[in-house]
Amino acid sequence: MKCPNCKTENPPDERFCWRCHVPLEEEFRPQWGRFSALVRPNMRPLIALLVVAVACGIFFGVYTLLRRGSPATVAEAFLRARERGDLQGMYALISSPAKRVVGRADLAGLFASPTYGTLRFSVLETKVRGKEAMVRVTPSIDMPESPTHPGALIPAQPFDLPMVREETGWRVDLMKMVKPRALAPKK
Repeated sequence: MKCPNCKTENPPDERFCWRCHVPLEEEFRPQWGRFSALVRPNMRPLIALLVVAVACGIFFGVYTLLRRGSPATVAEAFLRARERGDLQGMYALISSPAKRVVGRADLAGLFASPTYGTLRFSVLETKVRGKEAMVRVTPSIDMPESPTHPGALIPAQPFDLPMVREETGWRVDLMKMVKPRALAPKK
């Protein structure tokens, strides 16, 4: 039997070509039907792009999960919420014991706002010890330009933002940050 692909002569009882391994009988040849679009050569770049996109999505998803769980990331989110005045965002990131004592409105007075300029925060370092962490934060006041002042970024005294690991992840531990007398129970 002659191979339809390479034209090699094969023994009559063979089902596949001994040289190129193509099926010799019609019943063993692939049936090209409605799925032929997936194997066309012009579709290969699209399939390769799809595979690369899925691999990148998996990589960035894992990276985001790992990054989201760090104390520095939670502290940055808490401080950015404070910069925006987002009390709901701040409240979502405090520890469970503090939520029983502090209300959303109490968070507004946590960091004094400057009378002129915008309060900004930057994380310097993070020290983790078991289920507790301490994030060193430097506040600064971003002074806008005016006719009498060129504008500047005025640094303030750094402070430590205590963090605690709960079941849901890292949270800001306000119970260690604020004096217990200053936190009155919610009524």
